[in-house]
Amino acid sequence: MDRVRLGVVGVGNVAPLNVAGYLDHERCDVVALCDANAELAARRAREWDVPRVYGRVEELLADDDVDAVEILTPTYLHKDHVIAAAQAGKHVSCQKPMANSVGDCRAMLAAVEAAGTVFRVSECFFHYPPLAEAKRLITEGAIGTPTMLRMRTVVADTDSAFQAGLDPTGYEWRFDGRSPGGHLFDDMVHKYAVASWLFPERIRSV
Repeated sequence: MDRVRLGVVGVGNVAPLNVAGYLDHERCDVVALCDANAELAARRAREWDVPRVYGRVEELLADDDVDAVEILTPTYLHKDHVIAAAQAGKHVSCQKPMANSVGDCRAMLAAVEAAGTVFRVSECFFHYPPLAEAKRLITEGAIGTPTMLRMRTVVADTDSAFQAGLDPTGYEWRFDGRSPGGHLFDDMVHKYAVASWLFPERIRSV
């Protein structure tokens, strides 16, 4: 496969951060978007020059011109979306957290294995330049052996290219009963992933 024809499922606040890399990649064509918010999906399609827009995941997955999908929907939808994509023969990149439970994760992996497709869980913090530099310094021993890591979340409007959208409606799903843990669960995954990535030792206590 010389080029990947990508469909994006979910075009809310975090979508611009994720889609920007695909739009700039020489071997990727973003060919379709899907979102329950038709107005937002149409606007994103105009901004990114994407030819097709769907309102239902099933419609996008039935598109033979889509090779792979980027799942950027609320966490409680990941299981159904990943399994449906695998069964449709699509390769999948899924935004963290993978799912709400270990059982859901196992069901997703079983579907992917049965389909023989490629699957990954995407952690965008690994691509943030300051953290990549921290990883380099730690790996090279430039700062000795770290014994503690402290991270804070700053929610603000910045001029960073890594700024996620701040539209409040884009975060309402975190208050949905189907999303246990809300913002703490959703954001904590970033912190745990970064800690596990920066330090080779297994984390023993939190």
